Amino acid sequence: MIWIVKVLTMVTSSSQTNAFASPEVRNSAPSAVMNSKSSIEDAPLDPDVPEVTKNPLLNNVPNAIIRRAWFTMAHLVLTKGSKVLDIRCQTGIITYTMAVLNPEIDFIGMDRDFTLVDKAKKKYNLPNLKFVGGEIEANFVPKGSVDAIVNSFTLHEIYSENNCSEKSVMRSIERQFELLKDNGYVFIQGHFMSPEEDYVLLEIREETKKRKLRTRISDIELLTLYSEHARSRDNDSYRGFYLEELPPRFPRTRLFRLPAKWAHEFVLRRDNRKKWLSELHHEFTSREQKRQKWLDEIHKEYTFFTEHDFDRTLKNNGARILYSAPYRDEQVIKNRFKKIRFYNEGGSPMVSWETSFVIVAQKKQGGRSLRIQERKPCRN
Repeated sequence: MIWIVKVLTMVTSSSQTNAFASPEVRNSAPSAVMNSKSSIEDAPLDPDVPEVTKNPLLNNVPNAIIRRAWFTMAHLVLTKGSKVLDIRCQTGIITYTMAVLNPEIDFIGMDRDFTLVDKAKKKYNLPNLKFVGGEIEANFVPKGSVDAIVNSFTLHEIYSENNCSEKSVMRSIERQFELLKDNGYVFIQGHFMSPEEDYVLLEIREETKKRKLRTRISDIELLTLYSEHARSRDNDSYRGFYLEELPPRFPRTRLFRLPAKWAHEFVLRRDNRKKWLSELHHEFTSREQKRQKWLDEIHKEYTFFTEHDFDRTLKNNGARILYSAPYRDEQVIKNRFKKIRFYNEGGSPMVSWETSFVIVAQKKQGGRSLRIQERKPCRN
């Protein structure tokens, strides 16, 4: 038998209370997302080179952060004396790590949270690094003065903070190109949105072990709760998305059908749940506080532009797309798919989603053309 769990529901002050009939507490902390750019498990920098020695300036920096910083800068071809602006640097640790790894390049970490900026200034001191507080629209950086701008999982914050406005992201990208020098680079790492008409099947394994914490929420409870309160992209007056439960394929599993976009959004929140719980457990003990924190978080959207949308927006600002590709972090994939599986609507297993995508765009010089020449290998 097939039955519907939840379709879109109107938002009212009382409509949210009935979603918490289960004794377990639903939980999230937006500050955890805002204050950290990495939730992946720490691991050796290179398992094949166990004798590698860290730069002493990075002794207290997690390997996951070092990999992120190296990964970002590996996409940018910059010369000595170049200036890089890191948008929404948050705690500043990744900006600091990039500056340590690239001592001949100057870095500016920018964030709208002045408290975080003040802490970063006191904690991270390098001759090629500084931090500023404010929005990118402010005039703290002259136009045409920056060689590269880094957007590392930040554009979705701009989108969500402005009532899920695509125009706010477009304005931010337009401003970034104003700050760039000719031939400067914009680096974007984030998440593509799946076409809204696509549906997938999500199989979740039921939990059999007794929960260690009273505040623990299962994957199935998390999905049901999210389906009732997620923001609708089409109409701000509604919350939730279509979720249908189907007969299970295997014992001790549950099978759901839902839009691919919202399946992706659910997975991203599921990945961060452990961090949110650990950071909130010592401070918020009441069920109502945890519920409110979770509701604040699930009204964000991490996927808001398709690949075509990003391509069009960048080119409208005079950009040349140098690189655009999905990225799959094997550590994240390994942890993500321990208890969940994805299938297409025909029931065939799906290849796991990319964990993020990367775009590198270059600001074209006005009136300049580009000559592309194919080089073939010589047999001699």
